[in-house]
Amino acid sequence: MSQRLELEVARQFDGVGTVNLSLALARDGRLLCAGESTTIDIFSSTSGKRVGTLTGHGQNVNAIAVAPDGRTALSGDGGGAIRQWDLSSNTCAIELTGHTGRVAAISFDAQGGVAVSASWDGSAIVWDVRSGKRRSRFREHTDKVAAVDVSSDGKQVFSTSFDGTIRSWDAATGGEAGMVDLSGHTGKLGSLAATRDRETVIAGGVSGDLWIWKPSDGDVTRIHDAHSGGVSDLAFFPGDRWFVSTGYDKALLIWDLETTTVIGQAGMEGGTSIPGLAISMPVAVSPDGRMLVCGRSGRIAVIRVPDGSGRTARAWWRKLFRR
Repeated sequence: MSQRLELEVARQFDGVGTVNLSLALARDGRLLCAGESTTIDIFSSTSGKRVGTLTGHGQNVNAIAVAPDGRTALSGDGGGAIRQWDLSSNTCAIELTGHTGRVAAISFDAQGGVAVSASWDGSAIVWDVRSGKRRSRFREHTDKVAAVDVSSDGKQVFSTSFDGTIRSWDAATGGEAGMVDLSGHTGKLGSLAATRDRETVIAGGVSGDLWIWKPSDGDVTRIHDAHSGGVSDLAFFPGDRWFVSTGYDKALLIWDLETTTVIGQAGMEGGTSIPGLAISMPVAVSPDGRMLVCGRSGRIAVIRVPDGSGRTARAWWRKLFRR
């Protein structure tokens, strides 16, 4: 029998803009970045205060990722522009050019030297973070590329698209390594998360179903009607035993990967209430897996996640989110 997690809303931020289109946590847990229309607000995890604002995008910021060292961030907007930010000075260090349509997702590898972006122009690009130059470009999708993730070593990329496919490809060459076509079952796919060992990829789309793909043997598992209004975002917890999904039904669900059962829920009947949050919530997981951050329409909620051992969150999370 799967354990049940009692989730708790630890804190909510109000008045941080009108639209939260994207969220990112640094992997060291020190920074939270929230896309607010054309700007990005930065919060310190040690003080709980806004410590900076990044400006310069001409259109809404739809994607943010923070490098593992917490010093660099990448953001992408609706016009295809990607900016690389120096978070020590809150200035734009490099502008990455290559996309001609909305940047929908950005992902770093575990070392922070490689990043991948997905775009509605139908392509995904692998970037050398230090130079800002393209390493490779993937064009095998036949519709908008909606989500992307990269393996911890930066060698393999996974992407999903409105064409209903999940694809794996080589980061160095852009050559396709594998593909599963779900277009006849689910329609558009708009979210994706992969385990760091490359063994499991999860995708979700407008049907509300979740699809679990094992690239090594091609096995596919379908979770029917995981969300009643489509899946908006996905993320794995550290250790890859659990993952979280959010949907247009305003629900946040935590899943056990092995049993494919829900072990925690918020924002829906029978789960933890998150007042005031709108549909299509972006979600991020803290480095220790004890907190979830989600948000939309000017409100960001921080949800405390027990790990089943009775231990409490790390000290810097307690300091940030004490009432």
